[in-house]
Amino acid sequence: MEDKNLTEMNETVEPIEADSPLPEEPSDPTPAEESSVDSADEIASLQAEVERLRTALTQKEQEQKKIMREMEDFSRFFPTTSVKEIPESVWKDVETGIPLSAAYALYEKKSCMDRLHAEEINRRNAEQSAGRAGLHTSSEYYSPDEVRAMSPSEVRENYKKIRESMKKWRH
Repeated sequence: MEDKNLTEMNETVEPIEADSPLPEEPSDPTPAEESSVDSADEIASLQAEVERLRTALTQKEQEQKKIMREMEDFSRFFPTTSVKEIPESVWKDVETGIPLSAAYALYEKKSCMDRLHAEEINRRNAEQSAGRAGLHTSSEYYSPDEVRAMSPSEVRENYKKIRESMKKWRH
């Protein structure tokens, strides 16, 4: 039986002549070769993705540590101020890269300067103002017309109040 199989195989195989070129190997990779190429590409891609994720994780950890340091600094410099009290303008400054404590200190300085400026304006206005209506009685404040209408004895009697009133008159 073995001889019969060998005979059949010999009949189906064409003889190769010495001068004829060798048959070319197939240029397409076999399924096993394709699988290994795909696997290598896939592995390289996955390794690159793992490295990218590691880098992103490291950056997030560093960012988290920075935030914790800034929160500790803020608590140390402003112990009576809650994070909930921080205005939106300060958070916008923090988003631009300014440390939280510095942004809040700048906010407080600006607020203080604005308050002082407003107080100065109010003080100057009060000096120039005749006062609020109904606040002063005629015995506490005298208008220029009231003083002109006084007799010399009334002027002597109310001289101190007249002098105080004159500070509020416009010249």
